Amino acid sequence: MEAYCVGLEQLLVQLATATDTESIRTATNTLSRQYFNNKNCVPALIEIITKSTQSQVRQLAAVEARKRVSKWWSKIDQNTQTLMKNHLLEVILREPERLVNHATARVISSIAKVELPAGTWNELPQFLYDCCKSSNSGQREVGIYVLYTLFDTITDVFSEHKQLFELFSVTINDPESKVVRVTTLQALGKVAESIDNDQEEEVQLFRQLIPSMVNVLQQCLTENDENSATECFEVFEALLTLEAPLLSNHIPQLIEFFLNTAQNKELDDSLRIMALQFLIWATVYKKTKIQRLKLLAFRVINTLSTNLPPAQVFPFVINHVVGYMQQPDPNYRKAAMMALAVLIEGCADYIRPKFNDLLLVVSAGLQDPETIVRRAACIALGCFAEELDEEIAANHATLLPLVFSLINDPSPDIPKHACNALDAILEGLGDEIVQYLPLLMEKLLIILDQGADEVKATVTAAIGSAAHAAGEEFKPYFDEVVKRLYVLMTINQGTEGLLLRGVATDTVGAVAEAVGKEVFKTHVHEIMKLAIDGMQLDSARLRECSYCLFAVMARVFQDEFAPYLEAVMPQLIKSCQIEEKDLFSINENQLEEEAEVDEDINEDDFAVNSAVVDEKEIAADAIGEIFQHTRGHFLPYVELCVVELKKLSNHYSEGVRKAVTCSLFSFLSTFYSMSDPAEWQPGLPLKVPIHNNVTHMIKAVMPDILLVWEDEESK
Repeated sequence: MEAYCVGLEQLLVQLATATDTESIRTATNTLSRQYFNNKNCVPALIEIITKSTQSQVRQLAAVEARKRVSKWWSKIDQNTQTLMKNHLLEVILREPERLVNHATARVISSIAKVELPAGTWNELPQFLYDCCKSSNSGQREVGIYVLYTLFDTITDVFSEHKQLFELFSVTINDPESKVVRVTTLQALGKVAESIDNDQEEEVQLFRQLIPSMVNVLQQCLTENDENSATECFEVFEALLTLEAPLLSNHIPQLIEFFLNTAQNKELDDSLRIMALQFLIWATVYKKTKIQRLKLLAFRVINTLSTNLPPAQVFPFVINHVVGYMQQPDPNYRKAAMMALAVLIEGCADYIRPKFNDLLLVVSAGLQDPETIVRRAACIALGCFAEELDEEIAANHATLLPLVFSLINDPSPDIPKHACNALDAILEGLGDEIVQYLPLLMEKLLIILDQGADEVKATVTAAIGSAAHAAGEEFKPYFDEVVKRLYVLMTINQGTEGLLLRGVATDTVGAVAEAVGKEVFKTHVHEIMKLAIDGMQLDSARLRECSYCLFAVMARVFQDEFAPYLEAVMPQLIKSCQIEEKDLFSINENQLEEEAEVDEDINEDDFAVNSAVVDEKEIAADAIGEIFQHTRGHFLPYVELCVVELKKLSNHYSEGVRKAVTCSLFSFLSTFYSMSDPAEWQPGLPLKVPIHNNVTHMIKAVMPDILLVWEDEESK
């Protein structure tokens, strides 16, 4: 036996180190003819696993042993079997190489496949439990991996599932080893395959572990561990296909999690693609569940359309849209309109050649007899106007009469959505608006005076869009509009009230820029006072609107804006300094809660907004704009502004990074303009020297700008 074992090991060494095909073929043939054709190969291979000094040889011996167990194990005497089992359990605890360890675990599971059903290795489960509960993380890794391989080969290893789930509830949250946590998740995936619909206790025990499973995946994503994350994603995808309702209670939270993962541009594309794959399979295997979630269903469509090629998404969705529009049930027609609304963002260029056909569909929705369909059609039209502004503007003669009609719709919530659509259309209408201004302003002012409070914000925004499109042609309506805006800018309480005040603040800026400095100058002081007061109220949205107004006022009034810098700049800088919470954390309690779906959920609330991030973006943008137009008056604030902007240059939000970069470039160009340079002349060395202040600013900001540029996808 000793000579047999030595010869076998020599061949394995030859096979492990061979670099040419002929040597591999020779060694393989010899192994097959002289060694693997009798039962002695199994104990010999296991002895090599325990004694060889070369890890490659130990691994190869384990791989070959696993293959031979099914054929030869029953022909080996019981004493030798017991000796081999004991050796394997000893060696797997001391094996330093993970690949060898895993290969050895597969040998153990292949033996267990024979022994456990026969009741001849009853000590193995207890050995594995002891390993999983060991204070040594290495032993815990061994125990959980062998358990995982057992489930991979034996459908029902343990009769007592409750004890197993209690063990997994500990290992899935292992405090030291990510390997233990990830392997536990994989083992749970195998356990799930053996759970039937009628096993209510097992289903409930499994559901309780889903939040921890999500946290394991989250940890892998945070660390950009693609291999471990892939293993986790595969488990979640497999769970979708099972008949047992293991995920049902958590589908809303899981969809939300995978949507956020797919949209997170800080992650590698490969990880985001895996999140998209989960969403795709969810729409196949959990279609009914997602349809009940309404809002999340639309977010899934939006995420797929913005992250996959349009040709893979649009044809599938549009077929359903056309079919749904023919349904007598208005809920189907509403769903068709909302699907178009969320689809357009990622498919705008792809849709352009088909625009006229889609316009007919949306127009039909705008004239639908059912309120819920008309409302959804208004939302779809607004989304189309944002993404396909030129095409919508070109069809104003068809669309505006329909929208004007809906503004007077007897249903209470239709005018609001009609004004939203109107607002989006007016943004791209340009000079064409002049022919509609008399009728448009008459309708809007009546609604502003007499309409419900929830409609007033939308109407006010539409007035701002009309002013922006009309320019100086808006002057005849200025007096009637501005006195109403004064009133709205004095609202100081209530969430809806502060929202309306913010919209009015935005609209004042649009009106000021439209009518110009001379018409607006008698109102500037009072308007600025109201905007500055608004900054002190507890509303991030209102602060954003005030910052936008300050940028507009600086652009309109130039040097005359300087007296307001002392009140405005400290607040802008403060907004740049706001601390943020981790926006990508997992709320375990939230995941554990039962899903409660609001049947009356508002469809136009499908964008997730981070108030802090938005406030920083607007503040950073306004700083650059204000400096550009106030120039020398702004100098006392330059140093601190540059410091804060540079801190935000590597912010995770693309919007913040863009605003910061634009403002830093604005600082450079403004300093250069203020230096009153001579006309630039090409060639090196420089023929026109750069002012020292400009040089200092270049040295201060360009390194940060270049760092952003180096890593930025959207250059």
